Amino acid sequence: MRYQVPWLFLFIVVATTQTSSAFIFDRRPAEKTDLTYLVVPVVVDIPGTGQAAGLGLYSVGILGDGVSLIGGKIQGDFDAEAVWVGGLPTGLEHLSLSTTYIKVQNLSVDQYGTGSNSPSDPSLNFQASQSDTLGLDLSYRRHQGQLEFFASAFRTVTAPQSYATSDGIEFADTLDPSITSWTYRIGGYLDDTDNRRDPHIGYRTKWDRWAYAFSDGSISNSYQDDLDLAAFYPMFSSRLVWASSLFYSQSTVTRKAVYIPYTCPEDAAPECAEQALAEQQLFEQEASLGSATALGGTQRMRAYPGFRFQDAYSFFIGNELRYYALENWLPFDFLVARGVYNSLQFAAFYELGQVSSRRDSSLYSDFKTSTGLGLRAIFSSAVFRLDHAWGEEGSQTSVFWGYPF
Repeated sequence: MRYQVPWLFLFIVVATTQTSSAFIFDRRPAEKTDLTYLVVPVVVDIPGTGQAAGLGLYSVGILGDGVSLIGGKIQGDFDAEAVWVGGLPTGLEHLSLSTTYIKVQNLSVDQYGTGSNSPSDPSLNFQASQSDTLGLDLSYRRHQGQLEFFASAFRTVTAPQSYATSDGIEFADTLDPSITSWTYRIGGYLDDTDNRRDPHIGYRTKWDRWAYAFSDGSISNSYQDDLDLAAFYPMFSSRLVWASSLFYSQSTVTRKAVYIPYTCPEDAAPECAEQALAEQQLFEQEASLGSATALGGTQRMRAYPGFRFQDAYSFFIGNELRYYALENWLPFDFLVARGVYNSLQFAAFYELGQVSSRRDSSLYSDFKTSTGLGLRAIFSSAVFRLDHAWGEEGSQTSVFWGYPF
């Protein structure tokens, strides 16, 4: 799998010499409008993190021709506000900029042990009083967005508040009071479908390399490679689409974290020393292997909470049947919405996933499974979805935006 990335880029580079606006599948015709927007209540339910609700804006053209704007503010188990502006012109043909701002307060994230057989209860809980992220993305697109190269950089400053085990042992004093991290991404994206936002037929191939650098020496620096393949097939009619996804991720540590020993208080229970030793062993294992893209949450293995399964390698196969119950191409213009397309979609999905510390047969056997149903509202500028999934450890409901794949 490691040697597939150069072949992918060779194919993409050769494809740039094509003069046609499509490779195999033409873009689906759509009515044009100079402005689409949607102002809606936003409900977010992220397994393992919590629920929050607020107001969101999704728009194309509000800041200029081809410029997209997504923004919103939500409050609940955590508070967040975010603004993303994409498609900003650079003065160079096919080259555009995107900017990101995210602020999260009262964040709580459960962390699970490494490996597919780790306990179903979280081993650690990380809480931050605030986390601020600024990002910049440079994108080169050809052929109506079917071909894209991109490079991104994100700077995040986090103020840790608590870092404790399920038994209440606190490790917050082993972290810096303020953690600065840099995330870098490069990659290529081939989207040979009839529509990039809502595909009915075609295939996609994307490769990302993510690099992570932390100011805190107790957190490892690493990079990961993600290879994502997806295909879309109309079944019997254009109203029923079968979406299929294959995903592979691997991690490589570039700077191993330094463990800061935890000293149990004098009046602590005897189990404290045992727990601290177990945490040290887990820390050293994870610090050496790193973590590929985790399974669980809103995108992959939706029956499990976020970051449920993580290890040096991860593998995922997803299949989803999408039925378009209603499709309307008539232009609409209301106080809170304007566009030319809207649809109601029902979905049924089945997912397989596995993680491993080695890239061998253990990564492709004894899969965890996730089965579920979904409801989606699709507009000219956004896709909202409600998914409920069942797995071996129970069920999870997620409310999010965008397709899982």
